[in-house]
Amino acid sequence: MHLADEILLQILEHFSISFPEYKPSWENVPFPEELVTLARLCRSSRRLRGLAEPILYHAIPYDSKNRRLLWRTLVERPDLRALVKSIHLDSELPPNELTSLLEAARPSLDISEDLAEQLFADLRLGQDRKNQVEENESEDEDEDGEENEQYYRTRHVELQFAMLLLPKLDLVELASYYDLGPFMYDLFGSLRAGADTKAGCAPHLASLREVRIRNKLQEERLGLRPAGILALSHIQSLQAQQVYWNFHDIDRKYPGAYLSVRSIDLSDSICNGPALSDMLSRCPELRELRIEWGLSFDDWEDELDFGSIGDALRRHGQRLEWLNLDCREAYPYGYSDDDLGSIGSLRALVNLKRLTLTHDMLIGRDWDDFDIDEDTLRAETFRLSELLPVSLEELHFYSCQGDEEQLDDQLYDLIAPGGKHMGSLRKVIMEGRETNFGRQIFEFGWVAYKINANVVLEKDGKLIMT
Repeated sequence: MHLADEILLQILEHFSISFPEYKPSWENVPFPEELVTLARLCRSSRRLRGLAEPILYHAIPYDSKNRRLLWRTLVERPDLRALVKSIHLDSELPPNELTSLLEAARPSLDISEDLAEQLFADLRLGQDRKNQVEENESEDEDEDGEENEQYYRTRHVELQFAMLLLPKLDLVELASYYDLGPFMYDLFGSLRAGADTKAGCAPHLASLREVRIRNKLQEERLGLRPAGILALSHIQSLQAQQVYWNFHDIDRKYPGAYLSVRSIDLSDSICNGPALSDMLSRCPELRELRIEWGLSFDDWEDELDFGSIGDALRRHGQRLEWLNLDCREAYPYGYSDDDLGSIGSLRALVNLKRLTLTHDMLIGRDWDDFDIDEDTLRAETFRLSELLPVSLEELHFYSCQGDEEQLDDQLYDLIAPGGKHMGSLRKVIMEGRETNFGRQIFEFGWVAYKINANVVLEKDGKLIMT
């Protein structure tokens, strides 16, 4: 039976993959069987190869076993390069192999001679260092800092080579063993400079919209700066793991630097008030922000002050529509009785629609939960109606504290017509609740139900029996 190409294509598309969500470590994810099947079909017939190759090369996940074959194939077949829309990049090919690949691809790479020579120089340095390490059988841990930085610079040549080779990338996931600083920034600075003098340099990475960064360092976080790949005007989304916003000396090194990103998602990361203020001020188009704090590795990172975070949001976060602040793993939150203050009022965030955070991060810690002298208790307790913007549609508490009955009264005031009513509010989620919601809200078109330890209030929703 002979199937039409349209039918075969519909069948083959069931084997396609994408990068729908951030994977902190692709090394622990088996290579997709879908791609193995597509590769076999490509080898079975010329007809199937023509149909399957666009699907096979659309999204390329981490694959240490076939790395060499992948690059060799892409170098030899320029027609396949434009098919790659998403790729996970690591730094693992030896410098001598990368040199051979770069030499073979050089005629088809529309880059300046200066940039090409810089890449070759980095690879020569990397090979010399590799030979030195092999001769000494171990690396000198007391080596000069500048020499060490030059060595790590060579470990990112594969990343640079890949992004020069693949002109239609929409999403790139980078694994970094070292700060993405000067060497990655040099690459994009060279491309922008080359665009002024050499026709064809500007289109490099013009399709790139999303950048994901995975930290491969041990017990050290990567510093992000408003430069390099992040400063490309068409980058819309940044996801990163184990990073911090390096706001020190930014004005001196990158004066007037701004990013065009609309979404930032930081996992297991560090961000204090001054860093958040600088980041928000340099991302005027930011609409979605998620920060999941992790345990700090250095003392200076322990400066977690909810009050300064609130100041940063009120000063620079007016355009935010979605805000998710997860401090549950941060130090000293959850590890001491320190008063970290509260974010305070977010009413200045007039476009905010979804807010997710812990209850006490918003209103301040309820010291009645602790065995503390009465003089230490907070003199003022904020009410939700004083803190939440009227534009809010969904409120999600990672945890609730204090008197749940008092919290229910405050939420009732937001839901019930009149008084502190918030007309845009459609959903409230409270994690870690011991009791059900204690007020009647059905007459207002709301339902309340409990799923596991979560209490959900929903307007025009369906009652879920548990």
